[in-house]
Amino acid sequence: MLLMEEQKDLTFQPKVRHSSKHSSSDKRVEERLLEDAYKRKMRMSSRQKQESKRISKSRMPKHSLKSNGYAHKIFEKDFKFALDELQVDMDDSMYFSEFCNLMIELQMIDIKLIHTEKSDDERELLREIWRLLGAESSEETILIRSIRNFI
Repeated sequence: MLLMEEQKDLTFQPKVRHSSKHSSSDKRVEERLLEDAYKRKMRMSSRQKQESKRISKSRMPKHSLKSNGYAHKIFEKDFKFALDELQVDMDDSMYFSEFCNLMIELQMIDIKLIHTEKSDDERELLREIWRLLGAESSEETILIRSIRNFI
């Protein structure tokens, strides 16, 4: 008799959550498994998206906006200094020869290359930039603001 009482105490009684007590069992097991798998997949894809965003943010410099602003300020300062050296005003326009001098002044073209075999390549690149700015010949002028914005 004592053995029977001990067995009653040892019986398994699962704890059921309150929300589980009210769940409906009108769906088949296969449907529930499919729903569960779909939800897990959605959670995993959202985690992967968050992880990729986190990784891409970690690759980007922390102060990139500040860095870009700083680089822009330095460029503006250098550009104004180059215009002062060439004695040209920002509201003026430039001929091709002045444009070449500006690029040399900005150190975008190495002055050592002027009288070498590579000078033809540099000159051709400058002509291509000149055409991209909208001039068809070296006798035309381009607004300095357009040149600054292009660079």
